[in-house]
Amino acid sequence: MLANSLRHRLHWLALRGFMIFLFALVLPLAARIGGRTARRMATWAGLAAFRLDVDWRTVSLRQHFLRERTQAALREILPDASPETISALTRERFICAAHEDLDAQYFHSDPELARQCSYEGLEAVHEAAARTGVLVMTLHLDTTPMGIAQLGKTGLKLNLMTSNIVQDPRVPAVLRRFFRRKYKGIERHLNGGIYWDVETHIRDFYRVLARGESVAMLCDGPALSREDGVLTEFLGKTRALSPGALRLAKKSGAALVGMVCLRAGPEAYRLVFSPVFEPSVLAPEQAIQEVYAFLSRAIQAHPERWWAADLLPAFINVEKA
Repeated sequence: MLANSLRHRLHWLALRGFMIFLFALVLPLAARIGGRTARRMATWAGLAAFRLDVDWRTVSLRQHFLRERTQAALREILPDASPETISALTRERFICAAHEDLDAQYFHSDPELARQCSYEGLEAVHEAAARTGVLVMTLHLDTTPMGIAQLGKTGLKLNLMTSNIVQDPRVPAVLRRFFRRKYKGIERHLNGGIYWDVETHIRDFYRVLARGESVAMLCDGPALSREDGVLTEFLGKTRALSPGALRLAKKSGAALVGMVCLRAGPEAYRLVFSPVFEPSVLAPEQAIQEVYAFLSRAIQAHPERWWAADLLPAFINVEKA
């Protein structure tokens, strides 16, 4: 038993060391090099993380779950896919996450953050923002943080909702510092907007929406219970989703819009928006369903880029009453 305990401890110490090496040396070096070489280094980092089944959560909790739960989610999204396809897509998920981590290095090291971006539906977002607050609902999909930063650079005053879970003492100090720098870097491009943790600043999000500013929040989290959740169609089933977006929209009177940001090249991005749903035209309860339908289609089109897919097995599947 003592030997097993020692092996377990050494195993996680080694993986913790790998993550520290990755975020303290490899990714910052890749960002300094830039270009296609940086992208190749991110791909190698993603492949290594796939082999080791590791990310910041697994080393913090000392549990392997990411690869298995991602595969379970992909099997649900793609029930006819072969085991080989599921494995390949899972590998791509880790690579995609590593490229997103590389993007995060640029938020604070590249003050201009000039990128080649295309926008589909942006004009309607700005038109709505001239009339009311806009709640931008998005996903942990592909390169979402870059999309949020680029949306702020279009002139939209955008506030970003984050979580203080990444500052948990169990998270290695290098990674806690990485997340602080990431969010502070994004904030530089939000046209005067601020990033706040939802756990400590929820009232601030109501306030800025009510006065006509915009808020970006990631909305692919499960509800804690059926009673607390928003019951809506998501990825082919009625699921209980986190109620935060609906509560914000109802209380503030904000418009709702979905957004995804897809990588279109080494330093090129494509931002796609759903229609904008203003409360004077569509009730928030109905608008939420439309936005989640849009977000579901984005995941189904690019399941290997959904780096929160491991959350899907935790969703409560229900039948609407």
